[in-house]
Amino acid sequence: MATDRSLDEVNLEEPPTALFDAVEASLRRGDVRTAMHLVASIRCRIEAEYAPTPSPAGLTQRESATLALLPDASLSQKDIARTLGVSHNTVKTHLRSLYQKLGVHSRAEAIERGGLPCAANAVGRYRHLASV
Repeated sequence: MATDRSLDEVNLEEPPTALFDAVEASLRRGDVRTAMHLVASIRCRIEAEYAPTPSPAGLTQRESATLALLPDASLSQKDIARTLGVSHNTVKTHLRSLYQKLGVHSRAEAIERGGLPCAANAVGRYRHLASV
């Protein structure tokens, strides 16, 4: 049962119902951050499995998955690593590679250039955070 586990203890390859149970349990505990990470993981899996889209600029599947998580301002690079089930250094490598392929130098530029849904809202959030 996924109810009493932290994000690090949840296997993101579990059936979606178990992940949804973990989201619900996290919210009951008031752990919104874990719930958000789990929802991002579920979304990433669903998109990869059921709605494959052509990847911009010849990105690999993992680079595209990393790019898809960038608009969520609450996710740090370490959080993205946990969500994707890879190391923090792997995420940094994916980011360097996708920035180079997209010809950008920042997270906000990658969101804009990557053509992600709701990118305009996310870019506004990052520019606001950068000015604080």
